[in-house]
This record gives sequence, structure tokens and C-alpha cells, in this order.
Amino acid sequence: MIGCWCHKALVDKIDRARRARTRSEFCRGAIAEKLRAMGLDVPESEAASPDRTGKGGPRRMVYPIARQAVEFNEPGSTSKPVPAKPAPPRKRAPKSRRS
Repeated sequence: MIGCWCHKALVDKIDRARRARTRSEFCRGAIAEKLRAMGLDVPESEAASPDRTGKGGPRRMVYPIARQAVEFNEPGSTSKPVPAKPAPPRKRAPKSRRS
């Protein structure tokens, strides 16, 4: 992993030049192109993004199904609607164990 800070003007130029590619794809390609221009052999497989299979990802939120607390009045009772009950608080999914 290589990370670097860039001036805002440089980032803006990268965003204009990269077209449909992500910044990471654009930067990997630019580095590979520069290394090839310097006479180094850089195969496409080395310039490709790493395989993330099995690496996990962001933790997912478990959203409970909001219950619609709509109750109908019995005939002859008041015409005011019954206020809805507040939804229960959201719960997070349990942490996954990474190996």
C-alpha cells in the first residue's frame, strides 16, 4: 500500500484526467507507465489492483423492520388517529472474526 498527500490542484487535475477510472487505477497506471519509461519491465498483472477476496469488508448494519403502529378506531369511537409507536433502536451486526 502506498499513500501520499497531494496538493488540491494536483488532485483536481488527476480527477479531470482519469475519466471513468478510479484515482487508484489512474495512479497505478501512471506509476507503471513511468517505470516502463525508465526501462523497467512492469507486467500488467503488477499494475492491477490486488485481489481482495476473503479480506472482509465494512461491517454491515442490521436494520430491524420498522413496525407500522397503525391502529384503526372501532366504529363509534373518536376520529383521531392513534399515534405511532417509535421504532426500536438500531442494532449493529456482531463483529466478524478475521483470520
